[in-house]
Amino acid sequence: QANIRRRRADLLLRQAEFETACENADQAIILYTQAGEPLAAARCMRLAGDIAALRKMPSLASKRYLQALTIQAEQRDLSGLQQTLRRANILEDAVGDSEVSKQLQEFLRALAPDAPATAPVPNNVTGV
Repeated sequence: QANIRRRRADLLLRQAEFETACENADQAIILYTQAGEPLAAARCMRLAGDIAALRKMPSLASKRYLQALTIQAEQRDLSGLQQTLRRANILEDAVGDSEVSKQLQEFLRALAPDAPATAPVPNNVTGV
């Protein structure tokens, strides 16, 4: 059920049906959490952040990215951390918070010195 909700949220995001996408992502987060799957829940939190960014709700997007980062750090999910930090960096850059953006870039460089701080973002997550 959680996987179906996540896939549905992703599909609805691509169709620009943000409200319904958000509802499905939120349900997936709950279901993954109840099932004891923190990494899957964190991926959905990042997805919820992407949805919030496209809905022009940067505060909510930042909150969701922070929730995802917290779990990813606890679970030592390097790949997830990098992806979420990139999204958060793009968001902060788009809203004009260059100081936070610089800090996020520093974190990314510390995690993967050879990787770029910015990367192509799926689902056009630049709508802020």
